[in-house]
Amino acid sequence: MTDAIALSQLSAATLPTRKVRKGVLDYLLHFREISNREGGLVPIATAAAILGVSKQRVHDLVREGTLRTTEIYGKKWLSGNELESFVKLQRKAGRPWKEPSVKEMWRAALDGTREQWVDENKS
Repeated sequence: MTDAIALSQLSAATLPTRKVRKGVLDYLLHFREISNREGGLVPIATAAAILGVSKQRVHDLVREGTLRTTEIYGKKWLSGNELESFVKLQRKAGRPWKEPSVKEMWRAALDGTREQWVDENKS
């Protein structure tokens, strides 16, 4: 009976406490906070599959500054919001169209009229 009385008289401060590794919990909370702010975090390999391009092309887009990454736990993550807006862009495949020079436009215009003039004279 004396043991029960002795245990009940112990205060919580005198009892040993288990040390919780706050580092892991802090990392998890930090990851969750950034993920919520960015609309989710997507690894580069998954982003490549979503976009239908290679992982190297995603790395190129990051290097160009088109997409930006967040590094957490030594791994690069893409913002879900940013990836979604990139997907919504109306992009054409291939190289961008080159604007013709004035000289090229004149040449094309004159070539077209010559062909028409030759066709009219033959008939």
